[in-house]
Amino acid sequence: MILVRSIQLHNFKQYRRAEIKPDAKSGLFFFIGQNKLGKSNFLNAICWCLYEEQPFKETIDQQRGGAAGLLNEDAKRENEYDEVRVEIEIQYDAEVFRFSRSQRTTQSSIFTVFRKTGSDWRPIDNPNTIVESFLPRNLRQYFIFAGENVQGLFSKGHETGLKKGIWQVANIEELDRGINHLESIYSELRKSAAKGDNTLEGLDEKISASKNEVEANKKTIERNEAEIEKLSDIKKEREEKQRTYQQYSELIKRRADLNAEIASIEEDTEKNKGRINELLLRKSPFLYVESQLKKVAERLKQEKELGTLPPRIKAEFIDELLEHHVCICGRSLSTQDKEACSHLASLKEEMQEIDQRTPILEDQTAIKQIIDQIGEFGTELDFLKQKQIKNLDAMERANRTLRDISVQLENAPNVEVGSLEGEIRAITGDIDEFKEGSIRLKVQNETLAASIAEFEKAQKLGMEKKADALEKMAQMEVVEEAQKKLEFVRDRIVDRVRATLSSKTEKYFKQLFWEKGTFESIKFSEDYKLLAYKPGDEEPAKEFSTGELKTLGLAALKAIGELSGFRDVPIFFDAPLSNLDAQVRDNVLNMLPDLAPQKQVFIFSLDDEAIMKFIHDRYHGAFATLGRDPANSRSTIIKNI
Repeated sequence: MILVRSIQLHNFKQYRRAEIKPDAKSGLFFFIGQNKLGKSNFLNAICWCLYEEQPFKETIDQQRGGAAGLLNEDAKRENEYDEVRVEIEIQYDAEVFRFSRSQRTTQSSIFTVFRKTGSDWRPIDNPNTIVESFLPRNLRQYFIFAGENVQGLFSKGHETGLKKGIWQVANIEELDRGINHLESIYSELRKSAAKGDNTLEGLDEKISASKNEVEANKKTIERNEAEIEKLSDIKKEREEKQRTYQQYSELIKRRADLNAEIASIEEDTEKNKGRINELLLRKSPFLYVESQLKKVAERLKQEKELGTLPPRIKAEFIDELLEHHVCICGRSLSTQDKEACSHLASLKEEMQEIDQRTPILEDQTAIKQIIDQIGEFGTELDFLKQKQIKNLDAMERANRTLRDISVQLENAPNVEVGSLEGEIRAITGDIDEFKEGSIRLKVQNETLAASIAEFEKAQKLGMEKKADALEKMAQMEVVEEAQKKLEFVRDRIVDRVRATLSSKTEKYFKQLFWEKGTFESIKFSEDYKLLAYKPGDEEPAKEFSTGELKTLGLAALKAIGELSGFRDVPIFFDAPLSNLDAQVRDNVLNMLPDLAPQKQVFIFSLDDEAIMKFIHDRYHGAFATLGRDPANSRSTIIKNI
């Protein structure tokens, strides 16, 4: 909860020196004074300190801008370079903070946030971040506002601003940014995946069919998980009731430990499955390469043993025979022996073709090294499989022990305990069936995923591109699913926020408005345009009086405050009763104590007869007045009454 401990003004406009110190953690705090005494500028001082803004009632001094427009006139006459300073001390739960902004003529303002540690005040880094975490700038208009302008929430053209403000307090803009970010990621992934190679004929249909089957399995798994969740809730309720029977507490505790052990084993099993699947997806093309390399190595070995890959000397030897005109049998050849020379030339040509294959023999060592490296993948896969087997054995032992415990509890002499145990066993059986079904489908999906990867990665051209495309497509599925879920949550929140705002605004408006029955319902359209219906009218009213608009604004502000995540932030309200009819004014006064019963509400008002009567009747004169400082006729002082 945020509490204002003190607000100090030094040389800020009408205020030479002023300080307020609320004496309670909640309730109404009235500050009464005539016009031109600085009620609105007190709120400007708060906004200037926190945000360096002055949103209320521009004055001649304010229009000048800078420290010259802020500096108190009396102080300026004494020292035109004197300091303007506003300090706000708040308590946030158990911690105390002090926000301080100061400025001198021709200089920029200095903003500091201090945290109280013991009796010391220590400055904090990133002061603006601290302000945004306590009193966000974009929510300022919902806890510091001017009553005279409250009807502006519904004036023509303000629907966009109201919608934006509502979405800010409901954090809908954060969801929109998340959806847009996911959409951008999806677009980038799609562009990247489109660059992948798709040259193998017939695989597109297989991949599409496999993915459709995977999606169907996923939907079935989702339904199974929903049933598991529902049954688990029922099971938890039965188990909770069962725990009341102390004579079986040890057995129940042992069963809970086993359930936790099983859950841990299942989690580890799922992780191992994910790792196995990852190995299969990433390494399966290398298994194909290993197989081909082994075939090449074996063929080379056989050809070498058979002598079908002769050494290079054979072709060179024939060249020498032709050069010296000698037959392969050793006899001399004349230039007229064309048939013998032609035979030698053909033989040379045949041997040269064989010689071109002999360099492959030099790659045998490299092929063997590659095969050995690929074998490391098989070792890791075997390790994971052995780990899965151990997990299954451990789970079987745990389940067997669970069944033994269930039998003991079922056969207990207490009928109700036995009945509960029977129900739990039946529910557990149903859960196990759903889990087994989901496991089968997940295994099937893993197999399908491996098949998809094998189909796509088996392409000779663009294997790396295809692998990258598959990875991007998998990421696209995840991103698309996340985007759908985020959009679903956003739409639900948007509808709920608008419905809640409409109903609460209608409720508070009817409490405040004196002409009961004039309006039948109050709603907000999707664009946050005000729709107020009178009894019997099908079309919404098009014109409103000033009092009606202001009353609607007050009702909406209270509704917005309840929607906001900053319910504990103090409220500062300037002139809440101005321009209101007597009946509405009385209704607003009666509502003020309930406007924010659990936090501080600071009200700056004219010296109005009705509000003074309200203060004396309900608060026994507990208020402060704003008046002129006798020593400095242009300065305002605050006096507690």
